[in-house]
Amino acid sequence: MTTFTKLFHCLTVLFFLLCDCRSSLHQDRILLSIII
Repeated sequence: MTTFTKLFHCLTVLFFLLCDCRSSLHQDRILLSIII
C-alpha cells in the first residue's frame, strides 16, 4: 500500500510538472513546491 501511494504521488508530481511546463505558469510551480 505504501509503495502504491509513493508511486501515485510521483505520478501526480510529474503530471503537475508537465502541465506547468506546458502552461509555463511560474506562480503555480511555486505553489506546487510549497504544497509538496
